[in-house]
Amino acid sequence: MEKNNTALTGGLLVFVLPVVFSALANFDNSNVVNSLTLLSCIFLAYLCVRKFGSILMCRIFVKLMCVSAAMSLILYLATNLLRLNLPFPVLEKVNGIHYKTIFIVSQYAETYIDGSKSMGFFWESGIFASYLLLAIAIEFMVEEKASIRRLALLVIALFTTGSTAGYLILPIALTIGLLKSGGRGRVAISVGIVIVVLWIFANYSAIQDALVQINPTLFWKLGDADAVTKLTRLQSPSVCWDLFSVNPIFGLGYGDALEAYSTVAASSATIDSLTTTSFFQLAAFGISGFAMWGITIYALTGTGRLPLSSGIMLVLLFVIIINKEPHTASVMTYILLFSFLSFTGKTSEKALNLHYGGTYA
Repeated sequence: MEKNNTALTGGLLVFVLPVVFSALANFDNSNVVNSLTLLSCIFLAYLCVRKFGSILMCRIFVKLMCVSAAMSLILYLATNLLRLNLPFPVLEKVNGIHYKTIFIVSQYAETYIDGSKSMGFFWESGIFASYLLLAIAIEFMVEEKASIRRLALLVIALFTTGSTAGYLILPIALTIGLLKSGGRGRVAISVGIVIVVLWIFANYSAIQDALVQINPTLFWKLGDADAVTKLTRLQSPSVCWDLFSVNPIFGLGYGDALEAYSTVAASSATIDSLTTTSFFQLAAFGISGFAMWGITIYALTGTGRLPLSSGIMLVLLFVIIINKEPHTASVMTYILLFSFLSFTGKTSEKALNLHYGGTYA
C-alpha cells in the first residue's frame, strides 16, 4: 500500500513540538500535566494510523458512527414516540453532568436539561452532529461508490440531534460527494456553489428571519442577538487572540491557557465555554499554532482521494466544525487528521483496495 509516511511524521512533529516547547517555556504543574495528556492523545492517534493504516481507520470511524447513529435512532424513538424511560445505568462524566448510558449511546439524566436530542456516545448533541458530518464526508472520500444506506442513516441521525449548526453545515458535507462524482461538470458545480454562497451572504438577514419563522424552536439562536451559544462562538476567537497577545512566542501553555480562558468566561455573561480550536492553539502554543493551521489545511486539500474542489469544501467543513466546539484534545479528530495526511500526494486507489480487500458493504 502506498502511504505518505513523510507527511505523517511531519504532521506528528507539527502537533507535538509546539506543545513541548510551550510547556517548557511556561513550566508549571498545570501545563506539564495537561500537555502530557494532550501528547498522549496525539501519539495514540498517530500510532493507530501508522499501525493500521488510514483507510482502515477511516472505515472503522464511519462504522462506529453508523452503529452509534442506529442506536441513537432507537433511543430517540423510544424516548420521544413511545415515551419510555429506559433503565440505563447513570454515570457522571468529567463535566459534572449525569448521563444515562450504555456507552455506545447516551442521554441526559439531569431533569433540567432537554434529553430528547440524540447525542450518540458524546457528551452533547452538537458534538455528535459534528462527527456525523465528518463521517458523511469520509464516506465520500474513502469509498469509490458511497453507500446510500450508510449516508441515509447518518443524515437521519443528524436530524435527531437538534443541532442548528449541524443542519446548516449538512449541505457542505453533501457537496463534497457531489463534487467528487461531478466529473467534467465539477467546474459548473463549483461555480454554482459559489453563486449560491454569495447569494446567501447577500440575503443573510432575510434567510435568518425566514428560518426563525419556519422553526422558532430550532433556529431561535440565529435571530436572538443575546443567545449565549451564538455569542460564545462569536467571542471565543477574540478572547483566545487576546490571550495569544500576552505571549505570542510560546503561548500560555496548554493548562494555563485553559485556566485563563475559564477565568474570562466566569466573569462574562455572554461566554459560557471554549468553542474555538484554531484560535485556542494560538493562545496555548503561540505563533507555532499557525503551523498547526497550515498542516491541517494541507492534510485536507492535499489528499489524492478527492479533487481540489472537494478538498476545499472539506476544509470549509472541518474548519467550521473544529471552531464550533473544542477538538484540541480529541483522539478521534487527530486520527482523522493523520489519516488525511496519509492520503496526501498520489495515492493508488488500486493498491489501497487490494491491501484492504476492496470496499466494505
